[in-house]
Amino acid sequence: MTVKVIIDPASLKKRDSAPITGIIYFDFGDIKFPGGYWADFPGNLIWWWINELLRVDGTRNANGLFRFMDGPQEIRLKFLSTEVCELKCLNGGKDIKRDVSVETLKRSLVEAADVLAAECARRGWDEDASTARISAGRGRSAWV
Repeated sequence: MTVKVIIDPASLKKRDSAPITGIIYFDFGDIKFPGGYWADFPGNLIWWWINELLRVDGTRNANGLFRFMDGPQEIRLKFLSTEVCELKCLNGGKDIKRDVSVETLKRSLVEAADVLAAECARRGWDEDASTARISAGRGRSAWV
């Protein structure tokens, strides 16, 4: 099963010194979690998720957690092998479970951070662009 972390660059908004908000979700092909129009804090989430995956990477039966800031939604991560992990998406009773390629998940997180960094740079949000580039770089240096 495939997975792609989606950040919609057109949806990004920034007010004063507050964190960037915008649409971010996991696309499993047949379902989008927590939803295709989920608005949250993509810079914070990408940073957390890359660091969490770095923490548990490759350890069989290791558990991780991808949290969302707005709401109780979360994804529990469990490595089934060095190549496959289980993502259990919890959404208040509408839970789903998908086994995904670890490499695809890693690549998707880095690509999402790159999308965020490019859009922040285009808009002149230099500090946010730098943070997103650091997130992408951490993942890229560990996984690529």
